[in-house]
Amino acid sequence: MLAFNSRCPETATRETRKVTITLPDPVIPMGTYILMEFYCPDRACDCRRVIIQIHRVDQPGNPEQPEAILTYGWGSKAHCRKWFGGAIPESDLDFHLTLNLEPLSYQSPRAEAWLRLVTDLVFSDPDYVARLGKHYRLFRSVGTKPAKGSSMRRFRPR
Repeated sequence: MLAFNSRCPETATRETRKVTITLPDPVIPMGTYILMEFYCPDRACDCRRVIIQIHRVDQPGNPEQPEAILTYGWGSKAHCRKWFGGAIPESDLDFHLTLNLEPLSYQSPRAEAWLRLVTDLVFSDPDYVARLGKHYRLFRSVGTKPAKGSSMRRFRPR
């Protein structure tokens, strides 16, 4: 998976979702966070999947250490069955087609809280969910190499 901003830096700068926590919360510290999108760079693969890493951007420290890593897939169950190569348990299809914690990735102690927050506040916005599909298609349509000068460390959405 490659960062969306590595191939589409201008669009990522304009359209990356930010979340600002302005009230004290017992789990998630107040601050500004970005939801960085990662997509599959293999043009032969049509997984229709995004990995979303949540990073705090308003404090010194290690911005590369995510607060949570989420996974989300879209499309029909028929498409998923075809992509997975046939028979697949219904529970695996449901997991692929809903927002979840990425099971093979590091998760901070706040990851479950982030999953609830993103599910309730961000994924309740149909325009945002549609934008993920748009970004997926755009990412796949551009070259196979990262854009010149792109870097996660320098990426800051407006």
